[in-house]
Amino acid sequence: MMMRSLAASLAPHGIRVNGITPGLICTPLTQTWMEPHAHDLQKHYENIILLDKIGQPSDCAGAVAFLSSPAASHISGEIIVIDCGLTTTQIERI
Repeated sequence: MMMRSLAASLAPHGIRVNGITPGLICTPLTQTWMEPHAHDLQKHYENIILLDKIGQPSDCAGAVAFLSSPAASHISGEIIVIDCGLTTTQIERI
């Protein structure tokens, strides 16, 4: 709702507001809690992430570049989910 509220408030000024919601992205912060349990966590996420991989920061960069570009000039108040399909099912695959 924050994206939509800001988009509505700022549209009269010609400002677009969009966002991304990354899933599990491998960063120094996530590596800190993942490393002690790397094997177990990797198996767990392989079972629930549709594309079988943990994201990298570069996986978000394309969406951010697109939303910031003239190609997205008619998009405002939207959120792009970047999670390799994690929230698509939320149920472990059999």
